[in-house]
Amino acid sequence: MRTSPQGRVRRALASFLAAALAAGVTVAGAGAPAQAAAADLQDGSATWNLVDSWTSYVTGPIAQGTVTPALQGGRSVYGSVSGSYDDASGTGTVRLGGSTRYEGHHGALDVTLSDVRLELTGPGTGAVYADFAGTVNPGAGNDVKVADVAVSTTRDGDEVTFVADGTVVPTIGDVSPYFASYANAPMSTLTARVVAPEPVAPAVATSTSLAVAPSGTSSAGAAVTLTATVVPAAAGTVEFRDGGTALGTAAVTDGVASLVTTALAPGAHGLTAAFAPVDPAAFLASASAPVTHTVTVAEPDPDPEPVADPRVTVSPSGAVDPAVENTFTVSGSGFVGAGAATGAYVLVGERSLWDGSGPLVSSGWLVQAWVTAPQIVDGSFTTTVTVPAGSFEPGTEYVVATSAAHRLSATDRSLDTFTPVVVQQPEPQEPVSAPFPEIAAPGTTHGTVSWKVSDRVFAYYNDKQVTGGVAADGTFAFPVTEVVRSAGGTDLALSGAVRLTWKNTYAGNVPYYWLQLADVAVRVDASGRGVLSADVSWDDLSDAADSAPATRLDVATFEVDPAELGSGRVLVTSSAQQYTDAFLAYLEPTGQRAHFVASGPSDAHADAKKAAPVTLGFGEDEVPAWEPAIEVLAADGVTPLGDTAVSPGDTIVVRGTGFDPAANVGGRGVPIPATLPQGTYVVFGSFAERWQPSTGAAAGTRKVASQAWVLAEDVLDQVPAQYQAAVRAQWTPLAEDGTFEARLVVRNPEALDGGRPGVYTYGAGGVSNAAQELFAPVAYDAPAPLAVTAATTTVEPGGAVTLHVEGLVDGDAVAGVTLGGKPATYTRDGSTLVLSVPADAALGTTSVVVTSELGVTGSVPLTVADPAPGTGAQPTTTRLTASATSVVQGTAVTLTATVAPQAAGTVRFAAGGATLGTAAVSGGTATFRASGLAVGSHAVTATFVPADAAAHQGSTSAPVSVTVTARPTTPTTAGALTWGVKESFRSYIVGPVAHGGATTSGGASVVGGVFRFGQADGGTWSASTGRGTVRYAGTVRFTGHDGALDIALTNPVVEITGATTGRLLVDARSTGLDGSTFVRDGVAVATLALGTPSTAADGSVTYRDAGATLTADGALAFSGFYPAGAALDPVTFTVGAKATTPGGGGTIGTPTDGSGDGSVDLTRATLSVSQAAPGDEVTISGVGFGAREQGIRTEIRSTPRTLATGVTANAGGAATSTVTVPTDLAPGEHTLLLIGAGHTASAPITIVAAGTAAGGAGSSGGAAAEQCFAQGVNGATLTWGVSDSFRAYVTGPIAKGSVSTTGVRDGGSAFTWSGGKGSFNTDLGKGRTSFGGTVSFTGHDGILDLRVSNPRVVVDGSRGTLVVDVRSSDMEGTTSSSSGVAFASLDLSGRKSVSGSTITWSGAPATLTAAGARAFAGFYEAGTALSPVTVSFPVGGDVECDAYSGALATTGSDAGGLALLAGTLLLTGAALLAVRRRRSGRAQAVATA
Repeated sequence: MRTSPQGRVRRALASFLAAALAAGVTVAGAGAPAQAAAADLQDGSATWNLVDSWTSYVTGPIAQGTVTPALQGGRSVYGSVSGSYDDASGTGTVRLGGSTRYEGHHGALDVTLSDVRLELTGPGTGAVYADFAGTVNPGAGNDVKVADVAVSTTRDGDEVTFVADGTVVPTIGDVSPYFASYANAPMSTLTARVVAPEPVAPAVATSTSLAVAPSGTSSAGAAVTLTATVVPAAAGTVEFRDGGTALGTAAVTDGVASLVTTALAPGAHGLTAAFAPVDPAAFLASASAPVTHTVTVAEPDPDPEPVADPRVTVSPSGAVDPAVENTFTVSGSGFVGAGAATGAYVLVGERSLWDGSGPLVSSGWLVQAWVTAPQIVDGSFTTTVTVPAGSFEPGTEYVVATSAAHRLSATDRSLDTFTPVVVQQPEPQEPVSAPFPEIAAPGTTHGTVSWKVSDRVFAYYNDKQVTGGVAADGTFAFPVTEVVRSAGGTDLALSGAVRLTWKNTYAGNVPYYWLQLADVAVRVDASGRGVLSADVSWDDLSDAADSAPATRLDVATFEVDPAELGSGRVLVTSSAQQYTDAFLAYLEPTGQRAHFVASGPSDAHADAKKAAPVTLGFGEDEVPAWEPAIEVLAADGVTPLGDTAVSPGDTIVVRGTGFDPAANVGGRGVPIPATLPQGTYVVFGSFAERWQPSTGAAAGTRKVASQAWVLAEDVLDQVPAQYQAAVRAQWTPLAEDGTFEARLVVRNPEALDGGRPGVYTYGAGGVSNAAQELFAPVAYDAPAPLAVTAATTTVEPGGAVTLHVEGLVDGDAVAGVTLGGKPATYTRDGSTLVLSVPADAALGTTSVVVTSELGVTGSVPLTVADPAPGTGAQPTTTRLTASATSVVQGTAVTLTATVAPQAAGTVRFAAGGATLGTAAVSGGTATFRASGLAVGSHAVTATFVPADAAAHQGSTSAPVSVTVTARPTTPTTAGALTWGVKESFRSYIVGPVAHGGATTSGGASVVGGVFRFGQADGGTWSASTGRGTVRYAGTVRFTGHDGALDIALTNPVVEITGATTGRLLVDARSTGLDGSTFVRDGVAVATLALGTPSTAADGSVTYRDAGATLTADGALAFSGFYPAGAALDPVTFTVGAKATTPGGGGTIGTPTDGSGDGSVDLTRATLSVSQAAPGDEVTISGVGFGAREQGIRTEIRSTPRTLATGVTANAGGAATSTVTVPTDLAPGEHTLLLIGAGHTASAPITIVAAGTAAGGAGSSGGAAAEQCFAQGVNGATLTWGVSDSFRAYVTGPIAKGSVSTTGVRDGGSAFTWSGGKGSFNTDLGKGRTSFGGTVSFTGHDGILDLRVSNPRVVVDGSRGTLVVDVRSSDMEGTTSSSSGVAFASLDLSGRKSVSGSTITWSGAPATLTAAGARAFAGFYEAGTALSPVTVSFPVGGDVECDAYSGALATTGSDAGGLALLAGTLLLTGAALLAVRRRRSGRAQAVATA
């Protein structure tokens, strides 16, 4: 009986997974460092017979068999050899391609040998291995060791011959009884002849020394000569640097290079010289030791007297137990100046005792210490103070205060500081609290009264309850139930009640106290003076006392314009509002008065505590409760639009009802003040599924094509004058009854690409109002592009061309024209345009794009060519632009010179009389990056020097002024750190296995799906050195697996240790799935690779996308999910001012609240479906296995049947397997299990009869068919240049980038991947082979970054597809990653050739797909020709078909099934293997041997 070599299938899949995992790490930016590698074996052949007597036996009179392929010279020949060999160590691997089949005994003997390899373990030693398939013992034929061998190796140039002899191992009989008699027999001699390039001699080391003249010092502006000597003398260049700043380069002549510079600024300089050889293979680069040189200027004015800037840190900083003795360590800095002459006092006491507004209070302190003047060193000191047990009283605010000492304590306030001391609050008692009333919302109202109380109150009370129709969306909106007007004024009765509760965030968010306003009423007298009254009650929930009874109080007074209080509808906002004395006196015993009244001039919340304005919106007539609704109509305003499709130029009428004119108070405050209703946006656009502002959806989810702003007219009249025109341009009136009719013209087709086209409404001005977030779908027909034709296809610079435009709909007209992406000058006569081509237009073919007023575009190519050459040198003009005209000291400025007409030559950039540098002209432009400009104003010029003075004249630009300002000492921009931790971990934690998420708190927030931490006090970072630590505040906590997985990262610290190096430290607390814990503060979780920082005008410094690599301690903090060296998400951080506004928090996924016991039922598995039919696929997932445990199997019971083996768990002990239900499994209740070495996870499943609807993937019908076999592919090669034009661009003078590879050979014009594996069906002409390795393109100082990894070539007859993993960033710095992208389509027609057992497709044209264009970050459009592809498949012995080589061809599976067959889930750094194995002709799932 013939069987399939399943062992090789498993090894191929395992190798594929390992390669994919490794490549995933490489794509993330953590490739292994370069090491000396063995030489690849590029060609060769081998002969071998296993045992010579065995071959004679098979072909002899007993077995009467054959050997296939036929013997040559009495031996089996293996025509393809691959592998590697290291001359130095004598180690390597020699793989023999192809197979040998031995048949005899009339079919009873049928054995195939394949995957033969010679492992070279050292000089003269090795072992031979092979796979045996066919009539062999089950499970015994995989990767069998045949013999330990002695190996003789000879080399002749690049050709190496290996001759191996040895004795067959004693256990060979375990493979098959046929081999038992060959144990310990002499193995047949294995001879392999291969091509392995000889090692190349190492490059010669060099040394570089630097001499500076004049030596030691020079005057500012004087010439300084730098001379470098290179030994031994070698061709190359020397770059001279001043610290990290390049001064210039010079060629080496006779071992010497020199540079003269006048650009050294006053001060000390560390000058160095770095030699770069022309031939790095012959000579090594070297650098000189730094030479110190000082540039002197006139003696500066003496430093001013130090100014006191006292700062204090107190430890411990957390809550202290008042019942025990507490010792505080107090550290101060900035204690300088006259106030520090007698030292400083450190005191601990109640905050109310002294606030610094007068002399220091001498008595009443709990403890006091004197830091003497000698103890203050450079303004810093550390001392300790001890507060006896029982001194602190819970509920009282305490501080650690400092002051000048002795007599100065009464007069000098320069050293006053106040640091809060947090005292632990007593455990809350069971509260006895009045229930919050339940009041029905009124069916009709007369309007609303909106009052926020105050900004501080609305923000501080973290639990707001409302009833009776009151809304709490940015303010409290009370329904008006009664309006009584009289000569004395107006009385309003309001519905509902509000309860403001503060939950103690220091004690598990337990409710602490509340304040309630009920039965609210408003009275406004005839002069406009108003009062808001209510039944006020409160409760302190920390005691057992009953709630205080309600007291009727005038809560606040305010003033409005009495002229606004006439008859009809009223909408007016108050001024001069304040709390009444009676209300503030009522608050005194509640403990809540401090949230309504400023504590003093130093209270940071003083303005926020002031009473908020009151907005009155009412009328005497009753209006129904506001219930927003919209109706979408055709342009006639009568016919419902329905399914009628619209196109640009069509008009849509939107009719709205139930929109409250007084709603939506608050928002951004611009252009409409936040005290007024902001109105409603009515939009025709294309939004994402989750777009509502009330859900936190980002603005990017809402793509607006046309918009109207619905707003009451009396609100519009109150908009500031500077914004009136902008708002009125979009304005649609909102009637008092809440109705409007908006007309939207369909335009801007680009905004309608993707998403759901339709009409949307939502709160304007940044207000969130869920009730007004409505959507009505609208069918949309995308317009055809405009047809643009040119009267001529070629035009000279400075000339003109006539364009004709067709396709404009009625009412549309041309709105703009671009030439080569830049706005162009043109005249218009209907649909005819005359385009003016600038005299300095770049030569060559470019694109003219015409855009209409409705946003429809069309284009036509146009070639700009020089006129015929004349006689004499042609004049030129040079125009200079600077990337910035004002920069902060230390920031580079990019200077661009444009030469017209285009001419070869160089441009010299100068500031005053000093040359900044030179650059070659390419494409009419020359660019130079100037750094190190001194503080002050610089007149910069660019002078063009032609390469051919007989053809073109030189020219000099007009000067451009560049001003350099001194770096500020104190930034104002709040610092922040943004980090996603690791994208794959975020996907895992929110995914179907972990079922969890992440929560941010303590100053951290979720921004764009990643985490942001605000800058905190402390840190040692210095702007002068660029070194030190920067502290950030906040916590991100990951929870999953029902609480069993819990990882918290708190208060990150960035430590910058060098110009390009740093560390990321956090306080880490984690609990793994195996119950292990890790708790450590200040653990260095990652090393950072820093790029060049940018400096803002205020001195804040930002490092973007710093590469982060996990450390060994970081791996422990992550509960072993990732190994040390794994790439984490890049880190972006700003060093600025302390973040004064705490982070907004936020979550991703569905995190647990930590209230559970953290346990998870490890025996319970999860299934993709609860019931399935025979032949359906089911995925089972479980946890509790060993970390990366192998050999887990999948069974179905009652009668145990193995459905899959070889499943591997991840680092957290989670495993996943996808299996097919046996077709002969009886319907009924069964159990599906994952079974490991010491643990089992199971789940019940119901099997229904075939043909019954089930929850699985569906079964394939049809009778059993013949077993399908393909041929294994090993050692495949792929040669591809990606894109010749893209490579030239990256390495050219514009991008100034580079190309690098990992695991790929760069041949200069193309890249070669080798060692590919897969399968190919020679009968059907289809299959796939996968490769490992990465090609990286970087340019524009790292902004451009494209990485192409792990290519897979799929062949289907004369067509093919190139699939890759891509990571890219566009010119805006937006980074994206995509795996398994169908990057290019291949035309294999006429490209196929066969040589021996190798099939090759040569020079196949490759065309960029739409998916590839997106992954390419938009550098090229779909349909662009890429570099041609050459791929070779060395085919060998039979393997089972897969989805690419024929297994699914008879099941009716679509192309989507291909991705499932060999898909890998890169989860938590390990591969969770779910192998989809479907075979035509098999009636049940096959258990692997």
